[in-house]
Amino acid sequence: MDEMYASWVGARPPPLFGAYPDAKVMAVAKSLEALGPVSVLDVGAGTGRNAIPLARAGYAVTALEPVPAFVVELRKAAAAAGVSVAVLEGSALSPELRLPEGAFKLAVLSEVVTHARNRDEMLALVSNVAAAVAPEGRILFNAFVALEGYKPDPVARQVSDIAGSAIFTRGELAALTERLPLDLVSDESAHDYERAHLPAEAWPPTLWFEDWAHGRNVFALPPAKVPLELRWLEFRHR
Repeated sequence: MDEMYASWVGARPPPLFGAYPDAKVMAVAKSLEALGPVSVLDVGAGTGRNAIPLARAGYAVTALEPVPAFVVELRKAAAAAGVSVAVLEGSALSPELRLPEGAFKLAVLSEVVTHARNRDEMLALVSNVAAAVAPEGRILFNAFVALEGYKPDPVARQVSDIAGSAIFTRGELAALTERLPLDLVSDESAHDYERAHLPAEAWPPTLWFEDWAHGRNVFALPPAKVPLELRWLEFRHR
């Protein structure tokens, strides 16, 4: 994955992941202001699509990014924007990573869980991040969720892994609230939320977003017939 994304920096025009932040990310950060100063951990921050607007909005932002080429671009972008973003190079799955316990009001994993290879990796990823979130704080991520009645077979899971669209069933996701001190507070279509809340000029966020969010990188079917969809999942830390 590091090699693939590193090649994007030289081959694709910026911004690589869109010019606007996720509407859901900005809304959840805003909703936490009533609890006091908002500190944000942006996991898999890429080149700063969410981290820089969050910092511009006045939040204390720490960006964690495993791809060295993106770390370089993120630091350049933050400097050009005149905002302060603490940039850490590393993976949330690395045993060497040490995040400060309970330091953040919000942890964002946008387009990150979609790369988790199985339930155990997804659980480890969220568990590691959850330890850095304060009580009453939030963890927000998007993930491809199998529709009711659909059981992904090994071939579908392999294709979804290759396509950056890892599929999780409701039962697999339920392990998050069963094993971690988390409560699910919102669960909604990522495509529909972003379309409804992004400015008209920001839609679609990228040329590939709509097909990807509808699961069409895995199933070459009309959106209404694809048995999975990208959803925003927001959890409260107990």
